[in-house]
Amino acid sequence: MWEQYYRDMVVFGMNAIELIPPRSDDADDSPHFPKPPMEMMISMSRLADQYGLDVWIWYPAIDRDYTDAATVQAALKEREEVFKNLPRVDAVFVPGGDPGDTRPDILLALMERTKQVLNRYHPKAQIWVSPQGFDRPGRNRVGWLKMFIDILQTQQPKWLDGVVFGPQVEMSLAELRKAVPARYPIRRYPDITHSMSCQYPVTGWDPALRATEGREPINPRPMSYAMIFTDLQPYSYGYITYSEGCNDDVNKVVWSSLGWDPGANVADILKEYSRYFIGPGFEERFAQGLFGLEEDWEGPLLENQAVEKTLGILQAMEQEATPQDRLNWRFQQGLYRAYYDAYIQRRLIHETALEQRALEDLKTAAQVGAVAALDKAEATLDQAPADPVANNLRARVFEMAEALFQSIRMQLSVERYEAIAVDRGANLDQIDKPLTRAPWLREEFARIRNLGSEQQRLEAISKIAD
Repeated sequence: MWEQYYRDMVVFGMNAIELIPPRSDDADDSPHFPKPPMEMMISMSRLADQYGLDVWIWYPAIDRDYTDAATVQAALKEREEVFKNLPRVDAVFVPGGDPGDTRPDILLALMERTKQVLNRYHPKAQIWVSPQGFDRPGRNRVGWLKMFIDILQTQQPKWLDGVVFGPQVEMSLAELRKAVPARYPIRRYPDITHSMSCQYPVTGWDPALRATEGREPINPRPMSYAMIFTDLQPYSYGYITYSEGCNDDVNKVVWSSLGWDPGANVADILKEYSRYFIGPGFEERFAQGLFGLEEDWEGPLLENQAVEKTLGILQAMEQEATPQDRLNWRFQQGLYRAYYDAYIQRRLIHETALEQRALEDLKTAAQVGAVAALDKAEATLDQAPADPVANNLRARVFEMAEALFQSIRMQLSVERYEAIAVDRGANLDQIDKPLTRAPWLREEFARIRNLGSEQQRLEAISKIAD
């Protein structure tokens, strides 16, 4: 759906902005996702030019059939309308997939003609392509990545200016650099916005956090992304980061700072971030809090002592903050995550203990009877919703969600704030999701009660309890 790509402008690298063109067809008519007007792109292109910033256009090829002459003509006409109206264009970046489903040879033929149209209005503007989604499992694209590389190696089209390494490329950046002819620079398109099912997922993420925080949470990961930036830098020429909005704000700054000075110290970057955006009085502590939010996600949540420490740092700042500080959306984001992480951890500790008690209850089945043991175990599990833990933390999460909606219209809930979907950053809707096997256990209890004999019930209980 085009709704997820309709963003007027996204700031990516330290020396470039990337514009998203409007569609002239029926891509999406939802009133919640209006098509960005050309006026916005024109204004942003002009503004970038005044600042001396490169202007890149992210322009996917999403029409159904580019072997059809009429489709190609319509696509070129649409692109010409965009190119001729923009004061400045330095490059057009065409993803091979995500979105898009055009075979490489057909896509490159379209891009060659697009380059001709582009250069009528911007003679020095370039065309870059990414092999995203080529050979992606389940998409009937087997052999597409090899076809793309073969064309570059054998034909070496002169009109193509570079290759982009982004998500869903089915080989490493080092492998791609080795396969692509040296004449083509490779630019990175790193995903700094997602935390799972993505290019750089959180490693070893606790299942409780995966289930609740979701794919697009507020996700400062300064150390992880600094390592990724440094390790892959030798294979590429620059970058434009892939962002979905405000959730990855810290990561944008880390990447931009390292792009400016690859030797920069990450702690210094976060201090500068905190000093500039939050205030000099919180420089050290907010930087510590950002590091802490990354540490919250490291290792098993039941044992992670960083969660309470991080919450304490940010709560102390919250107590000292002025009313103006509390209206700062970056400050609000830090608080939202700290309260969210702490609430999920306390729930997990509480509900895990109840599950263990329920299993102990089941072990008494031989003495008290199968049904009585099941009833007692289920009553133990029912204590989680009947007597919830840390309601004060949960309430504060909801208050921070409302504050973020008021300050920057951040949509952390589908029902409350009309977010696109739960997995598109609306993790407020996941905050009460079960964290243990309790739902499955209840289903098993119901099944066991209906077994034909006491012996069968006892045997089934034994398999669960042991």
